[in-house]
Amino acid sequence: MKFCKEFLGSLDLSMEFLHRDELKARYEMEGVSLPAIFAKRGKKLSVLIDAGAINSCGTVEDLQQLILNELAQSK
Repeated sequence: MKFCKEFLGSLDLSMEFLHRDELKARYEMEGVSLPAIFAKRGKKLSVLIDAGAINSCGTVEDLQQLILNELAQSK
């Protein structure tokens, strides 16, 4: 887990981890397959990485590379 914390800390982004009920309450989002990673622009969330892509990662390193690639493309 320390490895994940170090990776997430290295991204220098504001992050919020939510359960399904919190996602619905705070952002009025439901029906989204989870797990997912969202990008927040203003008050609106959009899916950055969907559940299918996350679940297809075979290792933590695969997931980290996926995150880095998607963040680079979204800039």
